[in-house]
Amino acid sequence: MINSKLKLALIFILPLALSSCKLLETKEGLGGILGAVGGNALCHELAKNTKHRGVIRDICTGLGAFIGAKIGARLDEQDRIRMAKTTQTSLVSGQSGSWSNRENKTKGSTTVLSTSSSATPIKVKVLKSKVKKVPPLAIIGATYLAKQASNVRGGPSTDYVVVGSLKNQEAVRVVGQVIGQRWFMISEGGAGSGFVHGNLLEAAPIAEVIEQKIDPADVVEEVVAEKTLCRVIENSVTLADGSVQKEKLTACQGPNGWEVKNTPA
Repeated sequence: MINSKLKLALIFILPLALSSCKLLETKEGLGGILGAVGGNALCHELAKNTKHRGVIRDICTGLGAFIGAKIGARLDEQDRIRMAKTTQTSLVSGQSGSWSNRENKTKGSTTVLSTSSSATPIKVKVLKSKVKKVPPLAIIGATYLAKQASNVRGGPSTDYVVVGSLKNQEAVRVVGQVIGQRWFMISEGGAGSGFVHGNLLEAAPIAEVIEQKIDPADVVEEVVAEKTLCRVIENSVTLADGSVQKEKLTACQGPNGWEVKNTPA
């Protein structure tokens, strides 16, 4: 069964896109737009204009960005979601994964082919009213859950003032981990908003984050890392007739999640 929030997000996104693009009337067109929308400004415009912006953003960046037209044309909605979730989990963990659908006898896998580092410096947005110190980070760009009610601090130590809090099981975006320490910088509205100790968080790659509004005047950019992690993966799908479709993509960690660097052929 498809998660009701995912259904809701697709209901919001697809009719708006359909109204401006006849190509989406075919399965191949749908696969193509899902493959492109992750890096498309249209997706972010949709997210800004609905109260469901958090769900839509996750669909755009977590589902759409990882599916190309070649495979998308051969899968139904449920299987596209299965494949996207497996891809997201494999990118975060570095481990290959698989999925299957007993109803239509399809199955798929995501294989991590290689992992490397990019020497491109990384800048992140931070809230200057909350973050008092921005140390070097190992970029993570993933979703975590608070394991209990937790304080958010202005720097990576209990010596820093409390600038916020998390509820038990609240989902947050983790920008990165402080080099050599167990403190994680979390974000709010796409900008770093404080630090939480790693013992208080657990990875949850496909959890939904409810974004908060921030004041643009409070945002500054800081260089936090000299390199980022990249992975090359291969998605493979076996259909009921035994035919196999494969495509490769390259994605790199960013402060707000994994970003696809090439479009699957």
